Amino acid sequence: GFLDPAMGKITTRDGDYAAIVTVGKAPDNTLYVVDVWMEKTSPMNQVKQIFALHDRFKYEKFGFESNGFQETLGTFIRDEQLKRKTEGATWHLPIEKFPNTHSKHSRISLLEPHILAGSILFQQTLRQEFFVQADEYNGRPNTHDDGLDALASCVEMIRRTQTLLNPIRNIKGRARVF
Repeated sequence: GFLDPAMGKITTRDGDYAAIVTVGKAPDNTLYVVDVWMEKTSPMNQVKQIFALHDRFKYEKFGFESNGFQETLGTFIRDEQLKRKTEGATWHLPIEKFPNTHSKHSRISLLEPHILAGSILFQQTLRQEFFVQADEYNGRPNTHDDGLDALASCVEMIRRTQTLLNPIRNIKGRARVF
């Protein structure tokens, strides 16, 4: 999974969405986008959602964008892990801080050839807003692109770590979950 965090400006029409993308990787290296969560909510609620989704998907690895203010999310995540550990809840989650060094547009543009080739496939029941963002994306700064950015970063995280992972752990016998 991967979180593209937002400051949580829920009262403004133009505020960014926080987006968490869940991707499964099949043995043939096909990537399946199985869930996209997007909300205009506070950083603390974003952290709570990370763990709610981890309870559901059992992430092998979870990344988050750590440029600027987003670096502080690491502290919130560690605090939530400690809280969950003392409560006896699922708390262990392999976290990777992911500082993006390329422009958002260049990251998102790298998705297109993989999507066209069929090596990235989408669950048709994903949140409609994600598909709207994909259809309307034009690379301009005012475009909502948070779900796409989370997906691009998740795909990059998987690409960077595929040789470092433990032996394949299957989800329902088919795919690994990131």
